[in-house]
Amino acid sequence: MVKRTGPTSKITKTLAIDLGKHGRQTKAAVYDVLAEALLSSTRTRAEINLHRLEQLAALHKGKILVVPGKILATGEINSPVEVAAFRFSASAKAKIVAAKGKMHSLQQIIEQKIPANKLVLVK
Repeated sequence: MVKRTGPTSKITKTLAIDLGKHGRQTKAAVYDVLAEALLSSTRTRAEINLHRLEQLAALHKGKILVVPGKILATGEINSPVEVAAFRFSASAKAKIVAAKGKMHSLQQIIEQKIPANKLVLVK
């Protein structure tokens, strides 16, 4: 029996294709890396906790942290962060909103045409 190695969801595949197209149009490698990460095995996708996001936000002020995976709610977050991710846990969403942070989906990053120099890839 063959094990699945990539996404089986049509929505995920479409998002990865859209990210790749946007990367080629803008000549920004960050979008290509995001697309490649979404097409990889679900076991290898990033899972980032809130306390790690807060540390990275302090290092990269004014940037959007982009996670090609899921944001988990472990840890506390006290400062507002701007983050884009493939998925958010419900409790992570609540904590980000309580800290007056902003959340984006990866599709919104494409639609809003955010320049690559404003994005920081988090794995």
